[in-house]
Amino acid sequence: MDIARQETRFRNSLYRLKGAMLKAYLHFHGCKVDNKLKCKRFPIFRTVPQKNFFIGNNVTIGFNITFDIHEGGRLVIGDRVNLTQDILICARSEVSIGEDTLVAENVSIRDGDHMSCRSEPIHSQPVVSDPVRIGRDVWIGAFSVVLKGASIPDGVVIGAKSLVLQSSSMIPYSINVGSPVRRIAMRADDSPPAADE
Repeated sequence: MDIARQETRFRNSLYRLKGAMLKAYLHFHGCKVDNKLKCKRFPIFRTVPQKNFFIGNNVTIGFNITFDIHEGGRLVIGDRVNLTQDILICARSEVSIGEDTLVAENVSIRDGDHMSCRSEPIHSQPVVSDPVRIGRDVWIGAFSVVLKGASIPDGVVIGAKSLVLQSSSMIPYSINVGSPVRRIAMRADDSPPAADE
């Protein structure tokens, strides 16, 4: 066995071990976590979990992931979701991420924001929230932002540096980019080409 393959096996074993530790921590706080969780680095919890995390099978938690799940909020992560690196997920009501979804680096997903009346400073105004729904087989590109009330249908691709709003209208399996997002294409029906041998 070559050195690269040995190193890969070692890293995967380490990620599984960290995943088991994270699962134990979340179980201790009453959260539901299914099997084969992989954790590349222990995430940052801005608030202590309180029976408000629901994580499916074969989920990968990457490097520098921050969870800000408030009391009364909940986070639902489906099977085989991959949170890659430097991601913030904030839930005051609910954020749900469907099966087989990939979230690229430096993505922010938030279901709440401050009111912005002129009568008082923004930081002292209440936060309003509306659930964020992300479907199955979605790809959210690097540096994208998903804001309160956004709904991303199954199979959608969100291009890098895009903004998804509550008013963003998308159809399943579409490719969307921009700030705010707009549809530029549809995902192809055919299989990916075979790699050259």
